[in-house]
Amino acid sequence: MQKQLFISEISCNFNLRRPKVINKPTNVYCVVYVGGKQHYFATGLKVLPSQWNKKKQIAEVSNTLTTLDNRNNNILNEKINQLRGYYKEYIEYLCSNPNDTDKLCNFIYKDMKKKNNKQIKASDLLDRALDIIISENELSANTKKNYYNRLNAFKKYIEDSKVDDNLELLTQRGINNYKSYLQEKGGGTADINQKCQFVVRLIMEVLSCKNEFLDYHISRVTYKPIKDKRGKDERTHFYLETEEIEAFNNVTGLNERESIYKDIFVLQCNCGQRVSDLKQLVIGKYTTDEKNFIHLETKKENITAYFPATDTIKQLLDKLCPLVYSKGELHFIKTGNTDINIDNLDKGSLYNNAIKNIAKKANLNRERKYKDPSGKETSKPIHKIISSHCARHTFATIMRDKGFEADEVCIMLGHADDTMVKQVYAHNDDNIKTKKLAKAIKRVESKDEITSNVKLTKTDALQSLFAYDKLKELERMKDNGINILPLSNKCISIIKDTSNLKKAIQLMNTASKEKKEEFINKVKELDKIIWYIAKHTADTTLYNIYEYKSKELGIIDKVTDINLLNDMFQQELINEELEYYSDEAKLERHLKGIY
Repeated sequence: MQKQLFISEISCNFNLRRPKVINKPTNVYCVVYVGGKQHYFATGLKVLPSQWNKKKQIAEVSNTLTTLDNRNNNILNEKINQLRGYYKEYIEYLCSNPNDTDKLCNFIYKDMKKKNNKQIKASDLLDRALDIIISENELSANTKKNYYNRLNAFKKYIEDSKVDDNLELLTQRGINNYKSYLQEKGGGTADINQKCQFVVRLIMEVLSCKNEFLDYHISRVTYKPIKDKRGKDERTHFYLETEEIEAFNNVTGLNERESIYKDIFVLQCNCGQRVSDLKQLVIGKYTTDEKNFIHLETKKENITAYFPATDTIKQLLDKLCPLVYSKGELHFIKTGNTDINIDNLDKGSLYNNAIKNIAKKANLNRERKYKDPSGKETSKPIHKIISSHCARHTFATIMRDKGFEADEVCIMLGHADDTMVKQVYAHNDDNIKTKKLAKAIKRVESKDEITSNVKLTKTDALQSLFAYDKLKELERMKDNGINILPLSNKCISIIKDTSNLKKAIQLMNTASKEKKEEFINKVKELDKIIWYIAKHTADTTLYNIYEYKSKELGIIDKVTDINLLNDMFQQELINEELEYYSDEAKLERHLKGIY
């Protein structure tokens, strides 16, 4: 069934691409709505947003503007009038040929011939495609920013590789070449996949199928994501030794720009924060509490990182902060002729390349074994593979080596939980592991020495492990008809405490046969009263620990299964209840005058 088509439902508008900066010339696009779809066409011209009349959809021309502005705006308006004329021709054509709705681009771009395709820049088409993706989808500001960064990465590839910016870049060969370029640059697998998949998406969703691009004959392309076959400990992630950090910090012969990058990296090593969060620190967007801890809101996980404001951190911030200035919404560090954009430290390779150069000058030549994404083992000096993330690993590893637990380091790093710390940052190499073991051995040996010097008597063991005297007193009170359960809490706490068990075992191993038998008999005396308390308080753990201590001391062979123990408690309580309500028991209570 054919669709209806009404001329009144077809529209032509001219819109501006959303500008990043309000006072920057911005592209103007022709947007035609027909058949329920929006079609975008580039005018190839720009206008200052402040000089655009949104209602009339033309650029302003007036005596209040400069001659140059009026000239530029007149050129744009002439182009707009030309495209409006082409649009009217298309409408007239549709009235006679209602089935040829796909001829729109033939009219709008009627002055553009196929022979000029070689002159079309791939980067311009990708710009237009991205604008369409953004206009057709509700995207967050952060997502848009990421898209623009990925597009800029492709443009940088064109610049660095000195390849021709033409339609060949949008072919399957072009995508494969881009992938190879990123791999040679040493980027992470996930980063390479994201950048390549982004370009493929623009081609597949826009350039190869939208009507306005059909004359370019851009074919469909594919991308097979790189699978990283490495475990976390097999990658290039590593930490710097203390001596290497010092060498990096004390290196000489750096230019002004490299000196700033050096200070930033050393700051990272001392605070453990991501590159993306360093800006907040450097511009002073953090707080310090009375305990001298810095509170820093992180971007990636949107939680607060807490780390000590050490003298080193304070000195570096005192050095960097006075050099910071803002331009619009952007922040820069003053470095002579070329300032550093600290908003984009984590974008591109400028920062990481500078770190590598500084590390080379610092003679950081330690060989690091790792595996490439394919799983092939390789080895390189660390100055060739060092990156900004190495600083985060360095901080985390040093903190763990100092004795901080994984959850404590996680608080400093700004992680939501300690999983990543345990899996990645606590990748202790042999020297770190041996250090930890040495500390553990020292700790254990120290405890053993203390234990060996403490004399424990039989009486001490009976009281500290089993509350012997207190339980015997409770047993006498029970036999006299007193409800002892409310009075048993202290005894329960003593029995459940196992802190002195090791000392008692040592005592048993060194005691004479007579003393050992006496001790065993006294412990067995308590079985009945402990069973009574555990049963009537439904505390299977109490009796289990009593048995556990007895087993460890060599008094019994095994501990009763807790489920069986619970069943035994329940059955005895049922039997007691049945016995209480038996005829014999009732008669006995009657004779004693108990009702």
